[in-house]
Amino acid sequence: MKPITLLLLGLLVYACDSDSSSHTDTAGSQAGAQAGSQAGSQAGAQAGSQAGSQTEEIPWPPQGWSEESHTKQALGLYDQVFKLDQVQSLKIVISDASYQQMLDNLTSLLGEANQSAGMGMGMTPGMMPPDMMGSPPEALFEACAQLEQGAMCQVDLNGQMIDGSCGIPPFDSRLMCIPSNLGMNGGMSGNMNGAGLAGATDLIGGEPDYFEVDIHYQGKVWPKVAMRFKGNSSLAMTWQQGLRKIGFRLHFDHFEDKYPQIKNQRFFGFQELSLSAGASDDSLMRDALASYLLSAFDLPVAKASPYQITRIDENGHEIYWGLYTVLEDISDQFTKRYYGENSGNLYKPEGNSANWVGFDEAGFEKKNNQADADWSDVKTAIEALHADHSHLMAWQTNLEKIFNVDGFIKWLAVNQCIENWDVYGAIAHNYYLYGLNSQNGQLQWIPWDHNEAFKTGKMNIGPFDLSDVGENWPLIQILMSIPNYQAKFYAYVEAFLNGPYQQDQLFPWIDQYHRLITESAHLEMAPYSLLSSDTAFDNSLEGSTDSIKNHIIQRQTIAKSALESYRNTLANNMDSMNNP
Repeated sequence: MKPITLLLLGLLVYACDSDSSSHTDTAGSQAGAQAGSQAGSQAGAQAGSQAGSQTEEIPWPPQGWSEESHTKQALGLYDQVFKLDQVQSLKIVISDASYQQMLDNLTSLLGEANQSAGMGMGMTPGMMPPDMMGSPPEALFEACAQLEQGAMCQVDLNGQMIDGSCGIPPFDSRLMCIPSNLGMNGGMSGNMNGAGLAGATDLIGGEPDYFEVDIHYQGKVWPKVAMRFKGNSSLAMTWQQGLRKIGFRLHFDHFEDKYPQIKNQRFFGFQELSLSAGASDDSLMRDALASYLLSAFDLPVAKASPYQITRIDENGHEIYWGLYTVLEDISDQFTKRYYGENSGNLYKPEGNSANWVGFDEAGFEKKNNQADADWSDVKTAIEALHADHSHLMAWQTNLEKIFNVDGFIKWLAVNQCIENWDVYGAIAHNYYLYGLNSQNGQLQWIPWDHNEAFKTGKMNIGPFDLSDVGENWPLIQILMSIPNYQAKFYAYVEAFLNGPYQQDQLFPWIDQYHRLITESAHLEMAPYSLLSSDTAFDNSLEGSTDSIKNHIIQRQTIAKSALESYRNTLANNMDSMNNP
């Protein structure tokens, strides 16, 4: 990895403490999974960027082919793919040579991986002392020696001029020039002294390539499926630790130009699936738990389900990759399920302008309708947010026409209760926008990626009332300054506390899911595990400050206190009005 990139990765880890931890079991890398009739199939994988223009014929139809399971004709069969009453099994057939090509591709993006298969029992990236990643250059501190916090700074690092702003990092008491490409520009408070990650935070330098694999599931085969590793800081840290349990994506017809027979190939109606490795999640349930809670509160959220993932090599040998959470891709299929339509614009914001300070189309990647180079809905919404609101009712009416303010505030209330810091307000990513045609293109807020939820001691979200949110997060700062929107926020907090977030409803679900995945979690072995110790999974629900149940109890107490404080403030204000 290049020195500057490594420095930025180290700073991000210190700031966020967000990435995967290591498992120290030194036993072999294979589990006793059953090969069945699928052994011996080969993938013949190639990088997507090198696929070429010639078409190739493959044996057809594949084993178990049907219109329902393999074609676009079938709508997404959610009850088949996303089960919560059993751990399903997905097998990936790929040769040693092809798998090595995938690893080589990561090497080209991230540098050589650590070959030690873990840093030591319980040693997570956020716990690393500065000297393990290399202390930040003294020049970063010298650049701010005569400046004040928040001042702009510039420093020469190895001949590369780095622009930034002066801030106090969590591992030192001195002001340091924090590079601007970490985007630490004021936002939700936490251990970065009120700094959020508002700008681009890409540590990979591009997406990994797609490679060809075969997918086996319940006696059926999907040939020439595209697979690539996924992730940002979690991928970078997992790789640098020498671990091999890595999140990935599957795209079932990506290679249809090369293999016409797989045109519009689907997995029970789904074109893509995202598989989360559970980075920095000893419970291996945070994605699924958040999906359950948000869905129960009628918020748009991806379906989630536990899967055992096994790789089969060309000799039929099985290597257990561990317990993953399969997540529904936010795509046309998702919007059809939740909104009953899929023709509106779908965006995945990230980086510059994704914090809504201003508009830049580069910050709003279009996931569909790419031929229509039109971002007018997003641009209009951002302009409406920043418009003069001295005439409050007119301003609200105009904003609500183009942006679902109620949906955003509802999500914000839930997020404060579960405390997911890896979201808008801390980092400008992990959400989608959908233009709902039935509401004249009104943009809908769709949250994404919840493996950092339900955690204590991370870059915290700050006061529950969000009173210190900076101007770099205008959706929160502006909306929470409006009395009736603030009232909506607390009404949703109360409804969530009295609804799906009640312990007598929630804790039985948590216990049941934990029992469901226990056997699969115990099968994990290094380097195909991100668990921080041999006992981390068993102790992940209660008994420590970072356990899920303890965190939920703590957040419930904080939320109830904030709600009571809000009510008291309203009562005092009313009393002052009645008794001037």
